[in-house]
Amino acid sequence: MKELPNWTIIQGIEPFVFARNANLGIQAADRDDVILINDDIKFLHPGSVVGMAIAAYSSEKIGIVSPQITGCSGGNILQNRITKLTGDAVISKNRLAFSCVYIKRTLIDAIGLLDERFTGYGCEDDDYCLRAHRAGFDLAVTPRVHVQHEFKGKRASASFTRTPGMDKSAEKMRQVFEEKHGQETEF
Repeated sequence: MKELPNWTIIQGIEPFVFARNANLGIQAADRDDVILINDDIKFLHPGSVVGMAIAAYSSEKIGIVSPQITGCSGGNILQNRITKLTGDAVISKNRLAFSCVYIKRTLIDAIGLLDERFTGYGCEDDDYCLRAHRAGFDLAVTPRVHVQHEFKGKRASASFTRTPGMDKSAEKMRQVFEEKHGQETEF
């Protein structure tokens, strides 16, 4: 992998657990904001990272920003339950898929790391978004940044496609989520 100036690449631990490996990167970032980007995300325009940061700082209440995502992760999430436009960000009442997100350090300081009880496919992002919302932070999407999320031309994530048994794993993670938060988990 090509080294990028001012970027640190952290090797994850096997077996792969998204929350655990994301937490390694968050901890290595020390006091900086973080961007979580899956290996099956393609930025479609230069300046995408800066665009996400600009959107994040368009309001002090914003804790997490997602770009518009095409491919898997629900398609264009700007069409779902938008509440208000704040500068370069659209505040959303939807949880954000962590295939590509910008997380401000103020949010991490307030609610901590991702919950590593989510060891299978999914729900760690739902959990984090719900915790952010309950702590008074907004979730946002920036209409100025677009990414493609697909794996080998399929409308499924790389993690889901590469690993057998993901359907069962996703169901187990939904159970972990419900045990933690109950069934009333809408914003």
